[in-house]
Amino acid sequence: MRAPPGDTHGLDFARRGGAHRAMSSGAALQLAAPFDAGRVARRLVRAHKGVAVLRHADVPARDSAAAYAVQDETVQGLGAVGGWKVDARTPGTEPRCAPLPAGGLHASGAALVGPQWRMRGVEVELALRLGRDLVCPAGEPDEAMLRGAVESVLPAIEVIETRLCDWRDSPVLAQLADLHNHGGLVLGAPSALGPAGPDLRTVQAYLAFDGQPV
Repeated sequence: MRAPPGDTHGLDFARRGGAHRAMSSGAALQLAAPFDAGRVARRLVRAHKGVAVLRHADVPARDSAAAYAVQDETVQGLGAVGGWKVDARTPGTEPRCAPLPAGGLHASGAALVGPQWRMRGVEVELALRLGRDLVCPAGEPDEAMLRGAVESVLPAIEVIETRLCDWRDSPVLAQLADLHNHGGLVLGAPSALGPAGPDLRTVQAYLAFDGQPV
């Protein structure tokens, strides 16, 4: 807007109007604080140790890259990586993963007690122990290559745990940042897979408490 020559009142009005619009726009478009993966991870590490839980709003991961950045920082605060949790809803979807702290891997018969165990959810799983790196020169590995890399198959119970007090309402990215809801892994006796081993896609399992299936 340009005021006519000599019309200082109009020019002043234009300036004040522009300032008003800028102030209104600034109030409406207030910039969010930058995401600090390290800060979020430090709070999650404390929660892993039973100190304090977080709200999901305290884990504002906006995308999977931010969630994985929190995972990386969290596991550094918890010690060495002992394995990986990997899952995909369907064969065609991108898998989600999380590093498993070595201190959270337990042999069958372990007793898990302490303030860090709040949810104590359990899932029956199959764990694969690789005997060598799985490196595919090109494309996707075939079944023979996959079987050749697997040293053994272990029955496992994953203990599902959360560091979020409002986890029922938490977004998927907050759960992913929280080590994909991982608490611990209890491992059974290993069995060799081998070229003639079972098709793991057809393996069935059930969960029982004191001999009673659930």
